[in-house]
Amino acid sequence: MLNVKVVIKGDKKAISQLKNLTTAFKDWKPELTTVGEYLKDFYSDPVFETEGGIFSARWQKLSTAYAIRKAEEYPGRGILEASGTMRRSYETKVFSNLLQLINPTEYAVYHQEGRGVPERLLIKVDDKVRNKVIDVFKKGALIKLQKAIK
Repeated sequence: MLNVKVVIKGDKKAISQLKNLTTAFKDWKPELTTVGEYLKDFYSDPVFETEGGIFSARWQKLSTAYAIRKAEEYPGRGILEASGTMRRSYETKVFSNLLQLINPTEYAVYHQEGRGVPERLLIKVDDKVRNKVIDVFKKGALIKLQKAIK
């Protein structure tokens, strides 16, 4: 955490603006909320629609036996989408300086990390995601700066 202390004597407007700057960057909740919604949408839609192809890491095909059983029980569903629960379960928790993106389905981590099943990436921070997050924070920082010095 960045701690800043400013002591200035003189121009009251300049003093006020500098004090505003010291507090302007403490709360990133609006930006983190925007990023959280973007990530939920990104990881639940294009990732599943492309079966990991959006990361250039297409998910491994299902075993023949499971593919046959799944086609009978869940016709038309993609890989990792028997019930659709994992795809729909992303949640965010947003604080002033922390975003938690969670998929609480117990088996999501097994697919992400390849624990006992083929690794099928559900989450990856690639250039597209990184650039989106950076853009959100750049815009947020500019708005905070403009409000602080007006």
